[in-house]
Amino acid sequence: MSSISVKRLVVIILIVFITSCTPIVGFFAGVPANYKGITQRELIKAAQKDYKLEVSEIILFDSLALDTFGRYPFKKRYDKSEVKPAIQFAMYDSSNMLVSNYATCEGSRKRLGVWETFPPKNINPLRDIKLTLDEEVERWRNVNGERINPAKFTSDYKLVVYWGTFSGTFGKRMVKQAKKYIQSHPDKDIQLILVNNDFIIAN
Repeated sequence: MSSISVKRLVVIILIVFITSCTPIVGFFAGVPANYKGITQRELIKAAQKDYKLEVSEIILFDSLALDTFGRYPFKKRYDKSEVKPAIQFAMYDSSNMLVSNYATCEGSRKRLGVWETFPPKNINPLRDIKLTLDEEVERWRNVNGERINPAKFTSDYKLVVYWGTFSGTFGKRMVKQAKKYIQSHPDKDIQLILVNNDFIIAN
């Protein structure tokens, strides 16, 4: 293959990746194309082993609630029909309003300096809509399928990290960085909330 053909191929690949968030997520988050999800037993085992969560602490995103997470864009640049972020985080303030959101497909957190500001830097502007933690919690369930009581989230700031067993080291790294971020802001009252999204990524 000639050098011109190689360059042309590289350009085409870059265009495909840049214009759609979904393939980038699949590439960086390691979501297999044929991923069908896991059993609840496997998920609980992974949560306990990899994220040190007790069964009572495990929060799952309701597989039936795809209207906001995954198919409802947080950012203006996302195409509603394409976006299904696998790994992301969101921060809510004392009024439970969304103030920061990051998805893996936006690029390297380190290179973009996502963690260098408080709240975390928005690489792309949030949409001109009001997204609240209360609305998001309505879509969360415990391992028994029961709703989560929003009253348990009492800190001034809530840092929600969505993780999946499919994400491997990418998800673990996100959680590790989130914990480090919280530790670097001892003057802020921040609560870390981990929410598993295996059951909606598989849909």
